[in-house]
Amino acid sequence: MPIRSLTKHKLAQSVLALFLIDFLFFGSINSTKVAPFMLIVGLIVLVMNIYFLVYGVISLIRLYGIAVKRKGRISLYSSIFLGILIALQSIGELSGRDLIVIVMLAVASYAYITYAGTAKQKEQKL
Repeated sequence: MPIRSLTKHKLAQSVLALFLIDFLFFGSINSTKVAPFMLIVGLIVLVMNIYFLVYGVISLIRLYGIAVKRKGRISLYSSIFLGILIALQSIGELSGRDLIVIVMLAVASYAYITYAGTAKQKEQKL
């Protein structure tokens, strides 16, 4: 399969652009001598990497016969969840209690958003 045909897909273009951003950003900064807002930009880039990684893994799961309907939503929630954990760990504020609270909030918010979306769809059908 030629590279030209791979870059026609939107996901492949996004991953290639993110790879270029990673290369330029993480290759050009020193985390010990950089302003704090650049660390936040680095965290955002890391969360974007996690998003595309989770999205890709979920897409590959289909090869094993498991179909996932809401790949984007699951990828978004898991990347935000992991980003919060990484941010708390990097400043030394992650404890077992924090982990339990964040997991419960993530599950509750995912369930609420999913329920609200399905209720809205059912309402529109009527």
